[in-house]
Amino acid sequence: MARVDLETLALRAVEVTVLGREDPRLLVATKRKLTKPHKVARLIAGLANSAHGRRSILLIGLRAHEVHGLDTIPDADWWDELDDSFRGRTPRLDWMIIDIDGAQVLAIAPEQLDELLVAHDGDDIIVPWFDRGGIRTTRPRRAERSSESLPTATIRGGWVAKSTLDLDEPIDSFSGQIDVELNAVTGMVADNTCSATLLMPTRDRSIELDVQVHPSSDDIGLFRHEAGIEVRSTFTVRLYLAAAVRGEVSNKDPASVQLVISLLMPGRAVPELRSLLLSPDPSRRSRWLV
Repeated sequence: MARVDLETLALRAVEVTVLGREDPRLLVATKRKLTKPHKVARLIAGLANSAHGRRSILLIGLRAHEVHGLDTIPDADWWDELDDSFRGRTPRLDWMIIDIDGAQVLAIAPEQLDELLVAHDGDDIIVPWFDRGGIRTTRPRRAERSSESLPTATIRGGWVAKSTLDLDEPIDSFSGQIDVELNAVTGMVADNTCSATLLMPTRDRSIELDVQVHPSSDDIGLFRHEAGIEVRSTFTVRLYLAAAVRGEVSNKDPASVQLVISLLMPGRAVPELRSLLLSPDPSRRSRWLV
């Protein structure tokens, strides 16, 4: 990004944050002080993963609508450690220090990507999301596999629906089906290496869904076992999703929801991750479509 464009972006982000306003073109996070690189990396990854076409930017030295200024200027070692804190792809980061009435603020803007950024929390690989000023995380399940091939996954369609059980304490029940075409090598797709996380703007916490994987066709070389599917060719599977959580009757259903799918395919050492923005089903209430 050109320096003048970054400065314009940073000054606009400071303005809307200090005034308590919102700009639909921006996703802004703030930190009072410069912290350890791995914590900043999680926040940057969460911003990039949640941007959805907006420019995302992190402002350090600003908090609670007030410019405090930097206590410490990051050195080269801090930036190197920040790059090393990402897992998988390291995003390009445009940054500069801007002066706001004598106080220095560090502005960091990650590049806009079509793929998810991952970071780490201790020894765990995580997929961070930025929501309501904080970070939520998805932790993909992993297993040890290796292969020279690189299988791929393509989402073909699906839905997620919510119903409320009117008990002494209301319970929200979620169910869904997601069809995935997998180009894989011989091996197993096991239920316990698949996961799904639902993020709803009206809820403070994400919803972890139980997942079962089943064949969606009678493809040759495709077999369902007790623990999962054995595969020998390109095939399509259907992920059946289910969860039940305490109801939040005061909240209306959001216009859209975000579903994060993780599945470990034969021939891969790390899971395939897909972030899906689901839109409301016009023909049915409390149901969202891929």
